[in-house]
Amino acid sequence: ENLPQECNYRINNYNNHVCQLRIDFSLTLAQPSIPDAQNGLWYVQCVKDSLAVNGLRLCGTEVGQHIYVPFNPSAGVKRIDLTIVTAPRSGTDGNLPTPRWNIVIRQLECTEDKVLR
Repeated sequence: ENLPQECNYRINNYNNHVCQLRIDFSLTLAQPSIPDAQNGLWYVQCVKDSLAVNGLRLCGTEVGQHIYVPFNPSAGVKRIDLTIVTAPRSGTDGNLPTPRWNIVIRQLECTEDKVLR
């Protein structure tokens, strides 16, 4: 049986002045799925594959994108976890795209008066 593959990246701050991460990425993961309507609304979800960071889940094809993630070591946040999960590529899911990603993470510093609190 093919189990989902999971890649976990842990980003530790290199000093206490880091206040944000800028995550630049290009990725190819399974497209989001749209389950049945609930309460008259449609929900798009990353069910097969996902890139997850700080409560945000991304999937599909994204090229040349970036996000900013708050990082506050003075409030006890000394690491950010980034996780990529991919579904098995066999059987009925064999037509999913080959998962690929390229991620660059920059740690951005703030002066004391601009540190996120």
